[in-house]
Amino acid sequence: MGNLSKRLVPSHRVPPFETQDLQGEVFDSRALKGRKVIFNFYPNAKTRVAKKEAREFEKHREGFSRLGYEVVGISSDKPTRVKALVSRHHVGHRMLLDPNAGLRKIFGIPKAKSSFGAWVAGRKRNTFVVNENGRLEHVFYGVGGADHVSRLRKLLENEK
Repeated sequence: MGNLSKRLVPSHRVPPFETQDLQGEVFDSRALKGRKVIFNFYPNAKTRVAKKEAREFEKHREGFSRLGYEVVGISSDKPTRVKALVSRHHVGHRMLLDPNAGLRKIFGIPKAKSSFGAWVAGRKRNTFVVNENGRLEHVFYGVGGADHVSRLRKLLENEK
């Protein structure tokens, strides 16, 4: 994985990365060419906000799909917690695993705080909208809660 630490902005190319999804399949960002994707980072899959946000992305998934976007979740949480989120809340979009928070780093998501001497991810969510050329269209750092999902859909609908 790359060593990017600064925040990304619209027009930046998505940093190249490989990781596994929840089913153990390899996801390679270089395969995104020609596809539009919404990456959403879930810092902790067990919180009520993550549950609500996952349901909101699922509720709007068909609408995003009609606009040509695939929704992909990314979580640094334990795979068992991510699996529980997916199964309990009927999440149908692909979930990528980020066990060492390497993807958070290359997407420029800062370490948020120190907890007993260890840096941990903050509770804010981060969403990245990627166009078919592999470039960022929109970057949302530190969005709180699930209400940004419907606002994102409206934004993308208005751009169409």
